[in-house]
Amino acid sequence: MNMDIHSDFLEKLDLLQSFSSIEKEFGRFLCRLARIAKGVPAADSAAQPDDALWRFLGYLLMRYVADGHSCVDIQHRRQALLEQLAAGEATDKLSADDVAVLRDGMKKLSVSSWHDALRRLQREYPMIVATRVEQGTPLVFHNDANGRSLLYLNKYRQYELDVAAWMRQAAAEQTGCELPLAEIRRVSTYFSAGSDGSDCQLLAVQKAVGRRFAIITGGPGTGKTTVLSAILALICRDHPQWRLALAAPTGKAKARMQEAITAGVEKLGDAVSDEIKKQLLSLQASTVHSLIGLRPDKVKPIFHAGKRLPYDMVVVDEASMLSLPNMAQLLRALKPDARLLLLGDKDQLSSVETGSVLADLCRCETLRDAIAVLDKNYRAANNRALTDCAQRVVTTKDAAAIAQLAEDFYSMRADESQPGAEFKVSVSPEAGKLADALTVVIKEWGLVGWKHAKTLDECFKYVDSFKVLASNREGPFGVVNLNKIMPEILGIKPLADGTPLMILENNKLTGLNNGDIGVVWKNQVCFPNPEWDGRETANKYRVFALGGLPAYELVYAMTIHKSQGSGYEKVLMVLPEKDNPVLTRELVYTGITRTELKFRLWAPKEVLKTALLRPTQRISGLVAALDNKEE
Repeated sequence: MNMDIHSDFLEKLDLLQSFSSIEKEFGRFLCRLARIAKGVPAADSAAQPDDALWRFLGYLLMRYVADGHSCVDIQHRRQALLEQLAAGEATDKLSADDVAVLRDGMKKLSVSSWHDALRRLQREYPMIVATRVEQGTPLVFHNDANGRSLLYLNKYRQYELDVAAWMRQAAAEQTGCELPLAEIRRVSTYFSAGSDGSDCQLLAVQKAVGRRFAIITGGPGTGKTTVLSAILALICRDHPQWRLALAAPTGKAKARMQEAITAGVEKLGDAVSDEIKKQLLSLQASTVHSLIGLRPDKVKPIFHAGKRLPYDMVVVDEASMLSLPNMAQLLRALKPDARLLLLGDKDQLSSVETGSVLADLCRCETLRDAIAVLDKNYRAANNRALTDCAQRVVTTKDAAAIAQLAEDFYSMRADESQPGAEFKVSVSPEAGKLADALTVVIKEWGLVGWKHAKTLDECFKYVDSFKVLASNREGPFGVVNLNKIMPEILGIKPLADGTPLMILENNKLTGLNNGDIGVVWKNQVCFPNPEWDGRETANKYRVFALGGLPAYELVYAMTIHKSQGSGYEKVLMVLPEKDNPVLTRELVYTGITRTELKFRLWAPKEVLKTALLRPTQRISGLVAALDNKEE
């Protein structure tokens, strides 16, 4: 069956999917290119045979990139559209005849017809579609080793190939003899105590120190901080002249990384000299954007293949948040012999932007020897119910078992023998009673004193210990509404002392980054100073006038996506009244793992079950490019 795309089908699809202006414009751009390729005069406004197909491809490519995919897989799109129709989402937008047009059109979107259509476009429009990136066409058509016919915007295929080529070469390189585990054990007091599970961490250190490239992945509480401090200590000991760079995808993750290094140094044993400990404490983390010099007003970062970073080793924490473009840009900027260490949780949410790079890398057979998995949770003693639940979310795959897990959520409770621990899942309150339900939480969790905080430090204790996490921004259970309700319940007037604010963009002038959280105090806004040495209270905070801040918003509540890289003593997680595509298994897992002590979840039972049954799926050719050595 031919893939014959008609204007009528596109009109109905637009009603169902609501094409954005950029999606429509890119389709028109492809139509203009096709006309040029066929020699059609610019003044000729008559419709061309392939106009609808080009518009369809323009919509698909822009929509897929916006949704975090690096390419288009027609089978995935067809299935998603059929599920949307089956769920009855079109009833308020489309008539029965409209739905029939869509169903008929989707029957033609088979894998074979998609493949044949792209092959035809490649033959007839070689200036628009090619099979290799170096041909410089806007679109790249690729048949991968798994039998998929994938369509890319050129640069995203190039990103995948660059990452795959670098990883394949670096992962194969040994940098010297493996350090004996006995020698590594002396580096940390934790290791020397012979704690249960420390052998796994020792092997992770051994792997990272002995290879040019390594990944260390594990959930919260698995000891990534302990492992990192030991790795850096050994690198500083064996290569005292090396320049080291620490980076994370966001400002908040950067600050947490800095705190982790300081905490990790305290665990280093006597085998590590005071000079090395001092050197580690002097390391300053940055965002990945800052490290490579990526700025909003520039297309190209300051550091790239023609101007390399000066560092001998780069360590990136919270690597699950790193997008495909940023990973490719970072690798291009590394010196040819530089080492790279990635740390993160492969089971967390993927980056907000394109790709799920860390998860993809951890699935690659080619990289198996470069990956260390930390799977023992040392924080289980704080709240065993929470850590067990998080583990079940990750490991349960069978649909019936997942449905049972969703039901079990509502009966799980924290062990009474664990002081302060709380795990409580309940059906969401009615939207009209949301304020009353939040008031109960605030009283039971001892937050009523927030408005009476006498010092800035006391305000930050409240801000840093508690957060409401939501899946969506809009709706009664969304971040916008929650941030409107919370100050009213707490009795904190708009922008009064104690108001928490979150920065929404990187700003070079102030040095503030997207995700940085500050507190209003005495008509100013104070942010923790990442360079504070723990002694002089005068420089503990960076102080700004409210009018001098870049874009910001209230942050009593934040999205679960934004919370990655953060941790709180008390977390209230709320899911919406109805299912939506944002709700995934990884989102639930990420929300649960933002705390290790007190956790409450409000969610309709069916919404929670559907979320757990929906794993994040990012369409990508990275794994195939790595494992099958595609070029």
